[in-house]
Amino acid sequence: MNLQEIRQLFIAKSGRLDLASTVTTSYDTDGGADFHINAAVRWLDRRGEHQKEDAISIQTLLASACQLDMQGCR
Repeated sequence: MNLQEIRQLFIAKSGRLDLASTVTTSYDTDGGADFHINAAVRWLDRRGEHQKEDAISIQTLLASACQLDMQGCR
């Protein structure tokens, strides 16, 4: 199943026609649905257990910095 098919199913089941840019039954243009689909995929990825679940990320933090960007870590 590709992203367009998932988007069509998502819009058909949720009734959120505002999340597609087209009003035809193909819903071929994203109007916000892909954001929710990708968020759900990331959530499912975090919920699942796998062999490489524990990992180490080594980064350099400047003395004057107060935060560290951990974007994309799973």
